[in-house]
Amino acid sequence: SAPVEAETSTSEAEAESTPGTKPVVMPIDDVELLLEQAHSRDSVLELSLFFAAGLSDQAAVFMLPRGNAVGRFLHGEETLQAVFRAFSIPIDSDTIFVKIRDSLVPYSGPIPSTKADRIFFALFDPPPQQVYFFPVRIRGRNIATLYCHQYHEDLPAEIYEQFMRCVHLAAHALERVV
Repeated sequence: SAPVEAETSTSEAEAESTPGTKPVVMPIDDVELLLEQAHSRDSVLELSLFFAAGLSDQAAVFMLPRGNAVGRFLHGEETLQAVFRAFSIPIDSDTIFVKIRDSLVPYSGPIPSTKADRIFFALFDPPPQQVYFFPVRIRGRNIATLYCHQYHEDLPAEIYEQFMRCVHLAAHALERVV
């Protein structure tokens, strides 16, 4: 296969693909090599998103600036991406994002039932059965979370471990570029 430049935007790749199709599964070893070459926060997060989208039914990246959870990247159609980028929820409210911000471990389970969380999950029809939030932690603080969900089944253990490795690699890349 042809080499991929680390600064290539996954948004460009998504624009060339058919809406609703799943991206190609990128081996985690390839992700590691690309993350080592990444030169910006966005390229690190987009590579993580592209990896997650290939292994799950849906993937997204949230930024966790102080006080809010903000939609940054979402794999999907342009209109859904635009709505997602407008998503911002105060972290001081009753929401899953409070747990994500304060946690050292990922969240996996059913959709949280708080009003604030239901606003986000209303983006997806049908609603997912199983959701995953993988915190990206640098310098002692969760700055982002890699999100994915499955509609009908749990992520297999080996895929879950690859997600864990991806967020670990992304954190190291972010420490280098920010």
